[in-house]
Amino acid sequence: MEPSSNVAGWAADAHAPLAGSEHERFLRQVTDLLPTGLAIFDLDASLSFSNPRWAELTGRPAATAGELVEILEGDRDEAVALLAGLRRCVEAGTPFSAQVTIDPPGTGAARRCTFTTRPLRDDEGHIVGVLCYLDDVTDLWRAGQQLRVKAETDELTGLLNRATIIEFLDRTLEGEAEGGNNTAVFFIDLNRFKSVNDEHGHAAGDRVLQQVASYLQRVTRRVDRVGRLGGDEFVVVCPLAGEPADVMRLAHRIASGLHEEPLPAVEGGTVGWSIGVALDRAGDHSAQSLLAEADAAMYEQKQCGSSAPRLYLAEDTRT
Repeated sequence: MEPSSNVAGWAADAHAPLAGSEHERFLRQVTDLLPTGLAIFDLDASLSFSNPRWAELTGRPAATAGELVEILEGDRDEAVALLAGLRRCVEAGTPFSAQVTIDPPGTGAARRCTFTTRPLRDDEGHIVGVLCYLDDVTDLWRAGQQLRVKAETDELTGLLNRATIIEFLDRTLEGEAEGGNNTAVFFIDLNRFKSVNDEHGHAAGDRVLQQVASYLQRVTRRVDRVGRLGGDEFVVVCPLAGEPADVMRLAHRIASGLHEEPLPAVEGGTVGWSIGVALDRAGDHSAQSLLAEADAAMYEQKQCGSSAPRLYLAEDTRT
């Protein structure tokens, strides 16, 4: 088959070039088919163009830039970042991209989207508007969130796992060194837990661990984080812990509730509790060293048979 001699014209009976209005009509057909939401904002923040996908994702086909921010799902930081990005795009021609959660009014179907801006310039290079893209990445984002949660949590209890709670403690101590705040750690160990597994089975032991985890999440503060180190060992990290007296009041409250908490798998109060407390006030601890001090205080409490939480002191260290 011989190639056409009229390659430049695509076809032998090619018509004249598209007129301006026809060109715009065909471009509109193309943008209507795109899976990406497209919009053009003028310098006064009014919307001069949007395709159907933009309207579908935002629920506001004729929204101003300010109104677009209102449909972010209650996240003030995302709203501030988006407005700042739009402003930089208008004033300096700096492109901007960020992930935002958009909650179209009346739909109840929030979507996670990548929001991208590009400046639009006239023939002389002056910025005359902003081109915005919205790409729906909800499914990918949710899959990533599920993987992150799975990687960070203990499968049995739903608490933070060992690696994650230690990482959180490290970050907290770094922030404490900068802000001058105290951080406390509670090391909680279940006494005679082995007998639960031996006498009632591992399923009963699992239920005890789950109940302890649920209790710790209820009784701690919103800023605290609870983790399971493994086996029957739990840890509570308390940022902004205050003075030793404040820390010990919280520790006693936790201990009191633990002793009163009914354990359906265990009769006769078989399981006991030991709680060691360590407090970083000078900002000179690592996560591992603070945990080691809380562990040492817990061991001292266990050895003396007391039911009261014990605060780590230097003389607790054994040779």
